[in-house]
Parts: sequence; structure tokens; C-alpha cells
Amino acid sequence: GLGLDALASGDGGSADAALQRVRADRGLLLPADKITADFAGHAVAIARARQPAQSARELSKLLRGKSLSSRADVRRTGWVYVAYGYVTAGDAAKALEALEKVGKDSRLADTVSLLRLTAHDLQARAAFKAGKYARAAELWGKAGPDASDIVRHNLAAARFANGDAGSASKTWEALSEGGPAEALFNLAVVADREGRYEDAWKLFRGHARRNGTAADRARKRVDAKERVFGFSGGTP
Repeated sequence: GLGLDALASGDGGSADAALQRVRADRGLLLPADKITADFAGHAVAIARARQPAQSARELSKLLRGKSLSSRADVRRTGWVYVAYGYVTAGDAAKALEALEKVGKDSRLADTVSLLRLTAHDLQARAAFKAGKYARAAELWGKAGPDASDIVRHNLAAARFANGDAGSASKTWEALSEGGPAEALFNLAVVADREGRYEDAWKLFRGHARRNGTAADRARKRVDAKERVFGFSGGTP
């Protein structure tokens, strides 16, 4: 076979091996089979993250050509691979453009939704880094009520940076138990700004105990507050 069954089941190695065998006998293939082999080759390269942007561009050309014009199901699947390639390469705009070409296909709906959310996440991170906090919040907000804890945390960070501390704090409080440890650190920063220094001290301690990404900074804040305000408990 051309390895598409192996690729569909997530076995990229077997798919690659099957394609290598097909390429060795390419001269014996019918024109239609050559097109299918080319499709599979690009799809495998994307799935295995081998030059994903280039493979996505090459697959795009194939999908736009006449050779697959009568195979709508293959083209829809192909555009999903194209989108995945661009997401892997960090090109969110081209990924979203590819997803628009998939159309309605219940078989692909969950994958399309996940890729779209991933592309929006890439765009939101870029917007946040550029200081475009309202745009970042808009993009992360597209995840809706089923957003992951990380996306909810990031959405709160964007809202906070955009001046909406109240909404951000509510989200971080909801995440403070089982969500990202960074929620505790950010709540501590809010408490500090509001002059609630003992609350801030406790929250910084909580973040440090969970060894979050800002644990070292949190320990320094704990240390400083104990020296200034006389809180006791020791650095976690």
C-alpha cells in the first residue's frame, strides 16, 4: 500500500517505509497512483515535521491542481494536513486559510476545531508579545467555555495587561487550586499592587511551593516581605 492506512493510525514510521517502497517502483505506477503517492509523501512529511512549511506549500499546489478535482474527500483531508504543516511551522494565518478550504466534514470536525484553536493561540501569543493585549484577549477568547486551563490563564493575563484586573483575578482564583501555578503568582502580584501584602506573601509562598516557572522570583518576594513586614514562615 501507499502507507496512508499507517499514517491514519498514527504510525508515521510505517507510512514512511511503505512510501519508500512505492517510490522505488514509481515507474510502474499508473498516473492516478502517482498522484496518490505524491499526496501521501507530502502528508507523511508534514506529519513527521520534515520541513513542514515547504511540504504544506507543495501539498497545497497538488490540491489546487486538476488531478484531485473529482476527489473532494481527499482534498478536504489534504487541507487538514496543510493546516497542520503551517501550524507546526508557526504560520497561523496560512493554517487558518487552509482550514477554510476543508468545508463541512463531520469526520474532520474535531481535528479542524483543534487546529483552529492552536492557530488562534499562536496569533494570540504573538499579539501579547507585541503589546496588543486586547487583540490577544480576543483571540484567546475564541476558545470559548471549553478552553484549557493554560488558555484561560493566558486570556486572564491579556485582560489584566489591558486594564481588566477584576476579570483576570476571578479567572486566576478559579485556577488557583488545580490550574497552572502561574495563576498564584499573578494573584500575588495583584494583591501586592492593591496593598494586601500578607495575602501577596501567602500567594507567593504557594507559587514557590508548587515550583512554578517564577518560583525563584516568588521566593525572593517572600524573603523581602518577611524582612519588611515581619511575616514568618520561611522561604519555601
